[in-house]
Amino acid sequence: MKPLRTVNFEPKRIRKAKRKALVRGYVANKVADVRTEMQDRAEFFRNLRIMKMQRRKIAAEMAFLADDLRALQREVASVERRHPTVDLKLVDETHDLVRDALKAASVAADEYFAFSRQRIYYIKELAA
Repeated sequence: MKPLRTVNFEPKRIRKAKRKALVRGYVANKVADVRTEMQDRAEFFRNLRIMKMQRRKIAAEMAFLADDLRALQREVASVERRHPTVDLKLVDETHDLVRDALKAASVAADEYFAFSRQRIYYIKELAA
């Protein structure tokens, strides 16, 4: 006959109460974990929505800037036509600067708008 390692001298009702307490603690922890995860997810999407709105606003402002730069480009071209005595080197340099600025503003506006329209998903493993 093998000797018993531990002998349970506690009454059944006490053992049952301990088991119930363990289960209650486990369930409470699970509920708290789920609630925390839901709060993290809500905060993630709230921050994402704010970021997307900011990016969309920046994209709109950059589009307005690109329109202004297009108007400036037309003005530079009209200066060349209206005043033929102006130094062409200066006009060409101004035209190149405006073209580069227009290109940069258009690309930035497109990138910001593309990000604001991108679908982004919440992944639990990456959030931690």
